Amino acid sequence: MYASLLHERSFLHVERGPPLIERGTRMTNTHARSAAFLAAVLAVASVACERAREGAPAPAPAPVAPVAEVHVEATPTGDGALDVEAMRRAAEGAGLTATAPALPGASGGPEAIASPASASAAALAPAANAPPVPRAFSASALSPTRVSLEWLPAERGAGVTAYRILRDGSAAGLVAETAFTDDGLRPGSRHCYAIFALDGAGNRSASTRTVCVDMPDRSPPTAPPALRAEARDERHVLVSWQASRDDVGVRGYEVLRGDAVVGRVSDNAFTELGLAPAQTYCYSVRAVDGAGNVSAAAGPACATTPDLTPPSAPTALAADARGERAVRVRWGPSVDDAGVAGYELLREGKVVASTEELAAIEEGLRPTGRYCYTVRARDAAGNRSEEGGPACATTPDLTAPTVPSEVAVTATSDTRVELRWTASTDEIGVQRYEVLRERNSLGFVEATTHAEAGLRPGREYCYVVRAHDAAGNVSAASKRACATTPDLTPPSAPPRLAVAPNSPSNIVLAWDAATDDVAVTRYEIQRGGEVVARVDAPSTDWLDRGLPPASDACYAVVALDAAGHRSPPQGIACARTADAGVPAAPRLLRAAPETVTSVALTWEPSSEPGVVYSVYWDKGGRIGSTGKTSFSALVKGGERRCFRVAAVDVEGRESPRTFDACATPRKEMPRETLSRADGP
Repeated sequence: MYASLLHERSFLHVERGPPLIERGTRMTNTHARSAAFLAAVLAVASVACERAREGAPAPAPAPVAPVAEVHVEATPTGDGALDVEAMRRAAEGAGLTATAPALPGASGGPEAIASPASASAAALAPAANAPPVPRAFSASALSPTRVSLEWLPAERGAGVTAYRILRDGSAAGLVAETAFTDDGLRPGSRHCYAIFALDGAGNRSASTRTVCVDMPDRSPPTAPPALRAEARDERHVLVSWQASRDDVGVRGYEVLRGDAVVGRVSDNAFTELGLAPAQTYCYSVRAVDGAGNVSAAAGPACATTPDLTPPSAPTALAADARGERAVRVRWGPSVDDAGVAGYELLREGKVVASTEELAAIEEGLRPTGRYCYTVRARDAAGNRSEEGGPACATTPDLTAPTVPSEVAVTATSDTRVELRWTASTDEIGVQRYEVLRERNSLGFVEATTHAEAGLRPGREYCYVVRAHDAAGNVSAASKRACATTPDLTPPSAPPRLAVAPNSPSNIVLAWDAATDDVAVTRYEIQRGGEVVARVDAPSTDWLDRGLPPASDACYAVVALDAAGHRSPPQGIACARTADAGVPAAPRLLRAAPETVTSVALTWEPSSEPGVVYSVYWDKGGRIGSTGKTSFSALVKGGERRCFRVAAVDVEGRESPRTFDACATPRKEMPRETLSRADGP
């Protein structure tokens, strides 16, 4: 058997003669060079024997064989160092022959040897007096990177000082306890473990059975970086990205357009087919690992499929001079499968104007020059037609008008404004003015005034004016001028005011919403000609509280808008509070279709505790009672009925009834829905 004890550039070679190593052999040296070091060397050497025989049955106990040679590797720990001379003397004291050959670069002198606690050994079989095998060995994953090992010592036997842990056939730890935690593992990996016991004499037990653990993978991959989408032709889009990272490995990618998965691939690219031309498609991509963890989505990345068919060439070109420094070119329309987006006017091969119209003007020319033009159409995809033309014209001497000035806007009513401005000048003459509101042309006028009607009250309207001369030259736009139409119209009176007693001290009011050309903002409630409350719209009910029992009160309601305009009062409507002792009525009765033969009623409860509710309908009679604030009324199919509800206290006194609430049963019962009616 051969091993080495290595520290940086030195190792110790130990040979054994015919005598056996006797247990209890004592070395006389300093503490750092004690025989305990050799005993540890023999103990850790048995780890390599187990590694070499991993998976094979443990051999039967046998006498310890003579040691031919021992080779121990050691990693420096920074303490407990031994030099080579001390190791040689310690080996000779045990009947061993020790040599320390010089390594390349060694100085030849004694070198430090690390503590045996970190040594790894190779090749020593269990001895006849080996410790018993540990029992109940188990392994389980604590996290994606940690495994917990636990076992019990053998039922019999003593003298065990340590346990060697093997992971995947290699030494992973040496502990004195019956538990071990293996850290720093890779998520998604698989590791197999076994252990054997060591006693103080360096004897080792047979290995336990091998137990394997699959490490969980709970971490999703990173989002795919550098996501790109590229239209390859009119109907294909290529989506590409760089690889995601994952602590185990990326299994594939899901490509989504919107919320729908349109592809699953293992590569870093995906092509979607069958798309429509001239459309924009946006994609996101997420990575999936082998454990099914899904990354955050990258993107979106968008691409627009091209339109590759150019328009037809413009026809019927004609050019004419528009003043001394401008030429206008006109042409007939082109056709395109997706639509013509505009036209380019070219002179001498260069684009001098672009337009969406069937005419264009080049300005800034030299007077009395001859200019020839061609025109080509373009679509939204940038495809250009062949050029149509040429058409030529000679410029005269012409100058554009000046800009209209001092534009003023005045609101003459709540729906009409008037514009006035100072006239422009031109060497030939201003022909007309163009009035624009918010960049939209309202038309042309010859005078320096313009009126626009049909506007909405309470809105701001802004205008600019441009001057045109007879040659088609157009001035720059004037400064922006604005005016706000007033709100001159009061709201309508709130219709259908209704009042009714609610209790001995309360009267409830309800009305339909008023209308206004801008907006109703609130309602004013008057009692006896005095304002008693203001209610913000859209509320259309109010409860007048604190009135004497059996007293009369008359009400009117006025609607107000944001401008402070008041509607005519709606009223007068009167009611008498209930007699003393009568319970308060419920409020806000609502009726809604429930089934084909029933209507659902709901209401706000009475303020009086312990009451029940009587339900009445427009046929005049009571149709039921309930302690709840809801009721299901049976109604003939297709028949509209109106209902009222009153509260009844324990003494049988009935409150005033609510306002009517009307409804018609459903026309058709939804499928698989059971009808249930709470009868009287």
